[in-house]
Order: sequence, then C-alpha cells, then structure tokens
Amino acid sequence: MKPIRIDNNLYTFAKDFSSKLYDGKTKKYKTRQRQLNELRTKYSHPAKVRVLNLIIKYYANQELLYSKPNIHQRLVNITDKYLDGLFYNRVEKKQTDFGEEIETALRYDTLQKNDAIKIVQHLKLNTCPYCNASLTVSIDKNDKVKPRFQLDHFFPKSKYPFLAISFFNLVPSCGQCNQSKSKSSVTIGQDFHLYSDETPYDAFQFKLNNKSLIEYLINGGNDSLSFSFQPRNKEHKKFVEKHDKTFGIKGLYDTQFDIIEELVWKSQYYTPLRINEIGNLLRLSTTSIARMITGNYSEYENVHKRPLAKFTQDIARDLKLIK
Repeated sequence: MKPIRIDNNLYTFAKDFSSKLYDGKTKKYKTRQRQLNELRTKYSHPAKVRVLNLIIKYYANQELLYSKPNIHQRLVNITDKYLDGLFYNRVEKKQTDFGEEIETALRYDTLQKNDAIKIVQHLKLNTCPYCNASLTVSIDKNDKVKPRFQLDHFFPKSKYPFLAISFFNLVPSCGQCNQSKSKSSVTIGQDFHLYSDETPYDAFQFKLNNKSLIEYLINGGNDSLSFSFQPRNKEHKKFVEKHDKTFGIKGLYDTQFDIIEELVWKSQYYTPLRINEIGNLLRLSTTSIARMITGNYSEYENVHKRPLAKFTQDIARDLKLIK
C-alpha cells in the first residue's frame, strides 16, 4: 500500500537483474532470441510478423527488460488501439495461441522459478503491496529457498505477453490479490502501480469512527467499533475506491477488530507520562517505543516490513497512541 519510487539504485538493480536472467545457460533450453526468431519464421500474417520483429528488436538490446511504467502504458495503448485480439480473445476471455507462444518464448516460467526471489530480496518487501495483510517472503525448505508469494503483472501477461518479463511490470504479491486483480483492465494513475510516479504517495487511510469509539468505551464489545477505508486527500477518492473494489480491502480488514480493540486498551494505559518513563527506562528512540507499544512499525516508510502495519499505524494515530 506504499509505492516504491524508481531511484538510481533500483534502476541499476533492474538492469543488472535483466542482464543476468536465466537465458539458455544449459543445453536443455534454447535462448530467448532463438525461440523468438523461430517463432517469426512460423508466421506470415503481416501484423504478427511486425510485432515479432519489434519484440525481437527490443529484447535484443534489452530495452523492454527494464523499461519504465510509462513506456509500458504507451505500448499497451497502442496494442489496445491497433492490435486488439492479437494476443487475447475477449470473447473467449483467454490468451490466443500467438500470445501463449510469445510468453513461452520469453520464458516467463523460468524467471518465476529462478529469479523472482531476487526481486523481493532487493526490495525488502515482506508484505503484499496491494493489501499489506499477507506475507511475501521466501523461506528455506529442504536446503532450497522457496517463494511464499506470486508475481503479479500490472499489465496482464495474458493480454500483453511482450511485457511478461519486464522488470517494472512484475509486482510480488499475495496469491489472493494476484487472483483478485487477474486480467482486470488497468491504467497507470488510476490503479495502484508499485513503481509508477503517478501512484499517489500515502493515498490510503484507515479511519476510526469516533462515535463507535465512544460507544465502545461506554458499553464495551468490539462489535460496536467501526472504521472506514478512505482517501487521505479528496483528489484520490476514485483511486482509493477502485483499489478497494479490486482487492476488497475494507472487507479484509473488517476481520481485524480485535487489533483495534487492543489499540484502544493501550491508548487508555499508555499516557504521555508513561511513554516518557518507558523511554527513559529502556533508553529507546521514539520510533522504537511506538513500535513496542503498537506491536508494529509506526512509520509509513516501513509499512512493507510487517503485515497490517498501515492499518495499525492509522488507527493508533487516531487514538493518539503515536504521532
């Protein structure tokens, strides 16, 4: 629920990652370029030949491997306008044979199996960026590192297979969010894109209902507590509403009222005086004290480090438990 801006460090990593993709390093596999060239000889349809020529060109010089989201959006717009039906059959709602062959030639499955873990490790992304409720980590199992996440394609690979292995089109996410988003039509600036500058920063807000808090303090019972999932600024209203509709954020967090209740308890106990006493006693920083009290990271910058961090932060601030 927090975008990652493309700085020099990330862009350099994307280029390095792309240059080292598993590509024909054993005799078992043909190189990506060879498979694309063989595919080109199979087709005589003018549109397909032109498309394959462009894909071969852009993957030969690696431009599509680490091109930025705005480039992807332009290619998607062109595809929708001039190549409708070439990669995806909208009537049957499935990828065409031609689209499947391009995806196979680019060897996305190999990237997913061998290289996806490197993305999460570099980003230090421990939670799903769409919902912030599920882990996206890798675990050691039987001396092998196994991913506990999926790679979502912001622009679906079923519709735009030429972006199947483009770094900035790959979003580590939980399986539920990946499935929820699926083949949905998306647009940069209107949908949450992990890497796009057009994704608003800190757009989402969980807001505790003050009347429900008063009712809870008087009568008890966490079923009296309520909150909203809303935009932090009015100009992001449609953006947040669409995100909620796609991923079911409000419904997901409606299962977490026990967290709100526990934060209410803590807000009643941890007065400013007690918090100062803890700081002096344990010699902890302000952020460390906030983390200890809330049981989660208290800064927006760290929401990707632990599940439910954004939810916990916002409710804790409403309760004036943290600043």
